[in-house]
Amino acid sequence: MRRACWVVLLCVGLVLTGAAQRSAAPDVARLLQDPALKAALDWIPGAEARVIEDQVELTEIAAPPFKEGPRGEAIRKKFVEAGLKNVRVDKVGNVLGERPGVAPRPALVLAAHLDTVFPEGTDVRVRREGSLLRAPGIADDGR
Repeated sequence: MRRACWVVLLCVGLVLTGAAQRSAAPDVARLLQDPALKAALDWIPGAEARVIEDQVELTEIAAPPFKEGPRGEAIRKKFVEAGLKNVRVDKVGNVLGERPGVAPRPALVLAAHLDTVFPEGTDVRVRREGSLLRAPGIADDGR
């Protein structure tokens, strides 16, 4: 199920990002009527607990500048679990994965950083305060 969560969220992001880049309201309106997109958007609320669980897990892996290897490995495993193709870590630690489309179209790149700006040794444990999650960097490319 976790694999499905990552795949659907990635697909929704790809669809919405492509539409936003073209800034074409008619395209957005048409996309919002697409049954597959509607199903994906309807699915997201049920996935929220799993997404938050992943966010907490990744936040609690320390990743000070130039020492983000353990967090990168966790992301690599999640990419594999999500079914991405050609998953790899490059020589500087970037984690890459591909989701081939079904039609020949230009590629779309989604990017985020793994490192944090906090010094090594910073307590990155997540604290729950009611409905809030608090930790250094939890909202920085975390969701």
